[in-house]
Amino acid sequence: MSRRFHRYGLLLLFLALAAAACSSNSSTATSPTAPTAGSGGSGLSAEPVMLRAEWLPDVPCSSSRAFGTRVVVVVSGGSGLSVRSLRFSFTDRFGVRALPQVRMIPGSSPMTIPVTMIPPLTGIPIPGQAPPPASTMSQASNAQRFPFFLTFGCGLSTNGVVSVSTDTIDGMGRVETREISVPLG
Repeated sequence: MSRRFHRYGLLLLFLALAAAACSSNSSTATSPTAPTAGSGGSGLSAEPVMLRAEWLPDVPCSSSRAFGTRVVVVVSGGSGLSVRSLRFSFTDRFGVRALPQVRMIPGSSPMTIPVTMIPPLTGIPIPGQAPPPASTMSQASNAQRFPFFLTFGCGLSTNGVVSVSTDTIDGMGRVETREISVPLG
């Protein structure tokens, strides 16, 4: 009986230690847009912390108007970190989920450029998917900033939550996915 107890006791001890190690590695964010850090050391945040809807000109709607919003996605991490993809979705206050058309905002002041000056979509865009970012974190700067203009069609409330997720690859080839939620109102 003592051998059996010893064998199963070690197994139970190993499982308990593994469970404790997994629960101690979980990270909790204090706000929806707080940078998230994981085992790979990458973080994700958005600016501003409260997004604002902007009405789109010349888009006819029979119900609620089409709108857009600006967001700067900040991805941080160690050197050699590459951003593989950025994805967006929106859930309005009534629970309606939509995927926006995503455009990069050019220039040095993305939050002030007029909506009419943001370049139109080119090619066949994939809803909710950002154009592929060409970025690798450098040693001098551990963060990359990606300014986007998200456009939504007719029939949505301008109050809700924008979800942003990113896939990053570190220098060792490990992929890490992060997601944050940013209020829109």
